[in-house]
Amino acid sequence: MRTLVGGTYYVKHKMLEDLKASRYGEHALNLGAIIAFGLSEKYGKKAYVVNPVVVDELMDISRITGLPEMQNVSIFHTLIVSYF
Repeated sequence: MRTLVGGTYYVKHKMLEDLKASRYGEHALNLGAIIAFGLSEKYGKKAYVVNPVVVDELMDISRITGLPEMQNVSIFHTLIVSYF
């Protein structure tokens, strides 16, 4: 999926297209939204994803790498990052 701000997102067809095509990369967690959508159709419910791997809430200064043609990209799961 494209990068998003943390939150809860309704699984829509555009999201599924991006996930199935691995448009923004491959990750095992891409399957979660696809499976949830399949179950939602079967049981007549809505499917949601919460804080997907692509959450990007970096401050602009955190994107600086020292090379003008490159910037840091936020790709990590916010639920498993801890600070000591």
